[in-house]
Amino acid sequence: PSGMDNTPRGRDVYDSIYWVDALAQQGLAALSIARLAAIVGDTRCQHRFHQEYEAKKTLMQNYWDPFHEAFMDRLVSGDGFCPVLTPASFWPLLAEMATREQAECMAGLLLDADKLGGPVPCPSVARDDPDFEEDGRYWRGSVWLPAAYMVIKGLERYGKFELASRLASE
Repeated sequence: PSGMDNTPRGRDVYDSIYWVDALAQQGLAALSIARLAAIVGDTRCQHRFHQEYEAKKTLMQNYWDPFHEAFMDRLVSGDGFCPVLTPASFWPLLAEMATREQAECMAGLLLDADKLGGPVPCPSVARDDPDFEEDGRYWRGSVWLPAAYMVIKGLERYGKFELASRLASE
């Protein structure tokens, strides 16, 4: 499900969740294929993958947790969300699947020092999570540059250039 080996997502039962980033990555792939097909003039392929993207984008709205105001993993049991906030929650921004309002809420998490903000932004799990560790311990608080880069590029897709620039330089 993920290369985040010791992530607390799913509370260490990795097959207990539907991964928000996996769905967003599938949507991003479909969107990219649709855009490439448009460039080469293959309207049939473009239409097919645009439909696939739209279906994934619609499904992504089921991953929006209004309580945490963030995209979160869904519990396989159908009992709601797994409330472990990580940079993976930003994949829907990179995939252009969030509404403007959702992107605003997500950006706020990067300004909150108890969440994903603070002196070293984009830790691999929110600082207020019970599994967060100050020394990082891999996916329990360390900052992973590819994940931080994805967050920054997702912010840029929603015009959050000032915040993206600040995060990139911190």
